[in-house]
Formats: sequence, structure tokens, C-alpha cells
Amino acid sequence: MKRFSIFLLVIFIGCKSSNNSTELEENQGCMDESAYNYNVDATVDDGSCAYSADSPIIWNVYYETSTPIGGFQFNVEGVSVTAAGSGAASEYGFSVSASSTTVLGFSFSGAVIPGGSGVLVQIEFEGDINTACITDLTLSDSNGNALNAEIISCNTIKY
Repeated sequence: MKRFSIFLLVIFIGCKSSNNSTELEENQGCMDESAYNYNVDATVDDGSCAYSADSPIIWNVYYETSTPIGGFQFNVEGVSVTAAGSGAASEYGFSVSASSTTVLGFSFSGAVIPGGSGVLVQIEFEGDINTACITDLTLSDSNGNALNAEIISCNTIKY
């Protein structure tokens, strides 16, 4: 009977300690091991996989907002931007332009990206994806008012 009690105590303690787990940090990146830019630390595939050193790398910039987006501008550090487009910006008729360091998106017709979440824009660039990070964010609502948004994990805009 003593062995049985000790066995149950060990199981109970083991179960109790496993319930105290912490959430894993979400790391976005390429999860395809055959890709040139495979990221061993990635836990969420961000659609950025490139399959040769000469392939352009496409990087998703995500958004999570409860307010419609009327425009956005941000810098990209660590890489050289070669193009930007697609995502919700393209879907809602935004004009998107990019220099080697800056991405700008707005609508000439006054269209907005509705509140919600998804891919805001895709950026094509040269360089190491692991050094890419958006900075100096300006996000505005449909009236042109600045929204105090934050950047999470270098490629997600949250407001």
C-alpha cells in the first residue's frame, strides 16, 4: 500500500507541475528546411521562404488593428528593399511605393483597410531576413490622424 501511495503522489506532482507551463514565444520565419533562408528558430511560417541565394526574399508585414487604416509608412532596417505590394494594401486599392529603406502606402480615393488582421504588405528585399526589422512607423486612420501603433516581432503592426 505504501508503494501505491508514493506512486500516486509522484503522478500527482508530475501532473501538477506540467500544468504550470508557459506560453512559447512566437517566432515568425521560413520553416521549410530546403529553403535558402530556413530559420531554425521559427515557430510560425511567415511565407518568406526563398529557394536560392539569387531568389528575392519576400517578407510579410502583418497588421492587427481594431481601427481602419488610412495610410502607413515605415522604414525597414537591416536589408535593402527592392519592391513592396500585395496583401491588404493591394486588396483595398492602396498605392504602395518603396525605396531601399522606406515603404509607404495610402489610397488616392480615400479607401481604407478595415480593422482586423492579416498581411498588410509584402516586401521584397536583398539581405539576411534575420536582420530585417520595421522601424519608424507612422500609421493613420481614415481621417489622417496618427494612430499610436506598436511594432511586434519586427514585422507586425498592432493598434
